[in-house]
Amino acid sequence: MKRILAVIIMLLVPWAGSATETMPWFGNVMEFEFRSSYAFRHYTTVDVGGTSGDHSSDDHLLNLSLALTPVTQWSGEVELLVVRTAEQGFSVAHLRAIGRYLWTDDVIGDPFSLTTGMSLTIPVKTSQQDISLGYHGDVEVEFHAAIGRELPSNGDSWLMRGWGEASAGIANIGSPWFGFAANVEGNYCDRHQLRFFAIGRWGVGDADIDITVEPFQGYSHIDHRSIDLGVRYSYQTCYSGVLSVEFSHRLLARNYPEDVSCYVVSYLWPFSL
Repeated sequence: MKRILAVIIMLLVPWAGSATETMPWFGNVMEFEFRSSYAFRHYTTVDVGGTSGDHSSDDHLLNLSLALTPVTQWSGEVELLVVRTAEQGFSVAHLRAIGRYLWTDDVIGDPFSLTTGMSLTIPVKTSQQDISLGYHGDVEVEFHAAIGRELPSNGDSWLMRGWGEASAGIANIGSPWFGFAANVEGNYCDRHQLRFFAIGRWGVGDADIDITVEPFQGYSHIDHRSIDLGVRYSYQTCYSGVLSVEFSHRLLARNYPEDVSCYVVSYLWPFSL
């Protein structure tokens, strides 16, 4: 049943990338956006070629990023991830740089918004050897695209919007991977937003994961896949920032941690110099 549902979701929604925010709308021109988020994840088993293997972890992830839209069509972002898991103590997991280009914009009258971009990720060695984190190599390049459309309200804002993301990545070793995300979001008075989402990842390696190997050698050659479903509530604060809380749960896992529950608190603060 889980496999059938996974196939249905993969057919109905496009592929997407990593946890980086890649919705097809940029911030204001020459305005910085500082994002910070803390996530807690818990799981007790890892799927090993279709069977469950005992391996548990309580993961703590702190993500910090700074984005800027210097001109209407371009956006850039740098990101730092700090983690603590069962495999490693408090440490930096990766550095990432993202660049994106806006091709069409439904806010100014185009039929939809469309962006494409590329991210470069450099994980540290201890994080590559961490089952919880899903890295493939020493250097990872990911290409992504996002398409979406907003439904306007009676005023100048939007009432509902939906978008999908797609990505394909390759590291310096191993096989490529693909991803998807689908999002539907509602907006009330530019103060409250509620988002429902599905996120998945699929590595096209030819091997099953082996949790008995020490240290773990990463996902570069692993035939892995996962699907997570979640919901996010966001609140526009009086200081122009956006405070969000989020919950997601892993619906399907193959050669990946199973039944992962994830709780996230994040804050977005736009500012200009």
